[in-house]
Amino acid sequence: MSFFWPLVMLKSSEKYTLPIGLLYFDSTQGQATHLLMAAVTMSVVPLIILFVVLQKYLVKGIQLGAVKG
Repeated sequence: MSFFWPLVMLKSSEKYTLPIGLLYFDSTQGQATHLLMAAVTMSVVPLIILFVVLQKYLVKGIQLGAVKG
């Protein structure tokens, strides 16, 4: 749903979501797999940093939900 719906509804390339932008990045560059992998890495690194920073809160929430009584 998060891929197909924006693909159908968005007409402007400035408003594309990240997966659609990566799809068109690959098709405009031909078979430049190394450029696509660099773009994917640049899009994933902020999420990994956010996870590392907020990991203690995630673990704390899981532990609070697992306690019975």
